[in-house]
Amino acid sequence: MLNSAKAYLNNACNNDMSSDDRYKFIIVELATLYYQNRGVLTTVKDFPYSLRCVINQLKYN
Repeated sequence: MLNSAKAYLNNACNNDMSSDDRYKFIIVELATLYYQNRGVLTTVKDFPYSLRCVINQLKYN
């Protein structure tokens, strides 16, 4: 889950932001979201709004 979260964020930001504290926060939150929605019967439409806002901050920073 952690590797998938890191890969997603590095791809979304087009660079390595691992020194940023927001990056570390997003990795933990993404991995948690992936873990909570790992079953075949769960569907997630999109990331929570607050998480999407922080991802966009890094993406356009």
